[in-house]
Amino acid sequence: MNRPLQEPKDRIWQQRKGRTPSDQENSLSEALDSIFEQGIEGLDSIVERLNELGVESPDGAPWTTKSFQDEIAKLGTKEF
Repeated sequence: MNRPLQEPKDRIWQQRKGRTPSDQENSLSEALDSIFEQGIEGLDSIVERLNELGVESPDGAPWTTKSFQDEIAKLGTKEF
């Protein structure tokens, strides 16, 4: 049976509601795009590459797996 695919009605396409991403968020996003394009997927490797690229964490310290997971969780649940 061929039925057209339908998107879920409650799918959220964008959580930002009128707020522009910060410079730090943009830097992280661009770095992650580059990292994933290189085929890097493991958490330890992602964190290592962020530090190699000099991408600043929110507190300016080197990224750790915990700080990366905390930041991604925060950005994923933040209401804008």
